[in-house]
Amino acid sequence: DINDIDDRSLSVTVTDLDEKKSERPVIGKTLKKAEEAKARKKMRLAKRLKKVRKRAENLPDDLTERETWSKIKTMYKNAGLLNKKRRPVHRIVNTKAGSRGQAPPPRGAKIKLVDRRMKSDLRGTMKNAKRGRAGGKRGKAAGRGKAAGRGRSRGSR
Repeated sequence: DINDIDDRSLSVTVTDLDEKKSERPVIGKTLKKAEEAKARKKMRLAKRLKKVRKRAENLPDDLTERETWSKIKTMYKNAGLLNKKRRPVHRIVNTKAGSRGQAPPPRGAKIKLVDRRMKSDLRGTMKNAKRGRAGGKRGKAAGRGKAAGRGRSRGSR
């Protein structure tokens, strides 16, 4: 009967289970050294922040609001508090011969496929920006219209 099976007592006690659990290393637990390093980093950051705030309070009052904000921003920048960590961008360049044994992208990197046309397009826009003129598509004359760019008219065959 099912009830007889459920009523059986287990030979393992709760204390035995606790003992076994304490012997097994916890995978999710971080190392003490790593925790200490993180704490030190946090402390240094807090110290720098405190210093910058103190310096910001001592700014002269005769400055305009814009000047004040720019000074505060430079203070934060010099203290290294405005640096945002960016994920590295790994460029995969498409060549005619295909990829020629490239190094694998770093962990957590954004992958960007780069084409020959993209690179030349970028060069052209940069050159135009340097010269101070607008570049880009030329509208209907450059193959955007109905019969433009076809070579011959449709009527004569």
